[in-house]
Amino acid sequence: MSGRYIRDRTALDMKVYEAAWLAGFVDGEGCISSFMARGKYKNWFLQIGNTNLSALEYCQRITGCGRIIKKKEAHGNYKTQWQWRVSAQRDLVAVLEQITPYLIIKSEAAHSFLDEWVAPEIQRVAQPG
Repeated sequence: MSGRYIRDRTALDMKVYEAAWLAGFVDGEGCISSFMARGKYKNWFLQIGNTNLSALEYCQRITGCGRIIKKKEAHGNYKTQWQWRVSAQRDLVAVLEQITPYLIIKSEAAHSFLDEWVAPEIQRVAQPG
């Protein structure tokens, strides 16, 4: 069978209020986008940049996925900026499937990703191990 193969996800199933909260945070502070890797692979990602590290740690805790990195060090009147990013496509599918019903502003981008990735030809395979 041709098509994409996605390993089992690591993302957690969120409670309804967690998914709705995350959707609001993504709508207000986040970005759902894609880029071409090595000129031939389209990679999607979800990211939120914020100066409140605990809010980003909460995103990571309720989803069970993503990485938090320091983007900019504090200087002058500016606070340190952090970024939570989900780039594993299997985790992005799981997160967006849960928050898309609550998205308003980023709904179109989420649907574009899900239309591209969640299709009949996708076969989920167990992670070796």
